Amino acid sequence: AKEGWRIAVSLLRDIYGQEEACRKAEEWGLCTRQEASLLGKMAEKKINTVISTSAGRLFDAVSALLDICRSSTFEGEASTSLQFAAEGYLASQEQTEGAEGLEPAAGEDLAPIALQVEGSTEERCEKAELNKNGVESAGNCSGLTIPAKESCAEERQYLLPTKRLIRRMAEGRAAGEDAGYLAWLFHRSLAEMIVDACVKLRQTMGRNTVALSGGVYQNLLLLRYSVERLEEEGFRVLTHHLIPPNDGGICLGQAAAAMAYL
Repeated sequence: AKEGWRIAVSLLRDIYGQEEACRKAEEWGLCTRQEASLLGKMAEKKINTVISTSAGRLFDAVSALLDICRSSTFEGEASTSLQFAAEGYLASQEQTEGAEGLEPAAGEDLAPIALQVEGSTEERCEKAELNKNGVESAGNCSGLTIPAKESCAEERQYLLPTKRLIRRMAEGRAAGEDAGYLAWLFHRSLAEMIVDACVKLRQTMGRNTVALSGGVYQNLLLLRYSVERLEEEGFRVLTHHLIPPNDGGICLGQAAAAMAYL
């Protein structure tokens, strides 16, 4: 998305409501109060608005929210700028601490920030319960949810608690926390959510191989954290080497499907 600030305002509205979202949007330089109000009305009436599940749009929104890249002038500018900010922070901490691959927590425990989880992944999975929205959940700790319908385990789909992550970014911005640190925390937390979902799927499906694909995995920092954590959990991890993970690989899949059909 060229104007990630629009997505950021929409997410703020979802978390705080219209009035508070308008105030924060203007205070943080995302847009004027009038523009934020107009976006809210467009969303209510579904005028030129769509629901997106793209991870890329999440990166665009966070980049704008943290005042790293409000609007993109070329494809992927906001998401790559967010990655560079995170890597810059990590590099500065590694240089200060003199340790390769250091993962700074800046005085706070990473796990509670990322997922509010306690104990091992096995213990998390044992806390399944039914919440008020009628979806089976891993409990208050992880926030990962799946439809509570009668179906085979392989049909279940997990929903990552990105709303919680956006709220953490907004709270950090309001508290004046370093944008580089928050960008790093976003990457680390998103990777933890992905790993948490994979662990739960393994328990229901019995599969131990994970393929990381999609445009979001052009982000080498997210890829690094995802692979490291998945391997720590004992997964066999597949990543792209010859074919790009984004839309550039679609044509190959189309060709393979056509060959199989013929």
